[in-house]
Amino acid sequence: MTHARFVYVHLQPDKIDDAIALFRHTILPATQEQTGFQGARLLVDRTSAQGVIVTLWESEAAMHATEASGYLGEQLAKLGELFSAPPTRAAYELAISV
Repeated sequence: MTHARFVYVHLQPDKIDDAIALFRHTILPATQEQTGFQGARLLVDRTSAQGVIVTLWESEAAMHATEASGYLGEQLAKLGELFSAPPTRAAYELAISV
């Protein structure tokens, strides 16, 4: 059973490309090394400067382990200066995938 974490972010409009590059070159490689990692997506709306980071995990325990270890906080801190507001997050169980 796969679990997904959604992190909703508000970016500074002139920093969207910086956030994409940081996610691609720094955060994603580190995330791929985490136990139970199954995939990631970064979605951005350039008009509203909002984004969603979606990570997929093999289990709820693997997903929560990245929070308990401080890993998630460390990765979000790397993006911190690019945010215009604090991020929020939610967790879901993947019910259907096509």
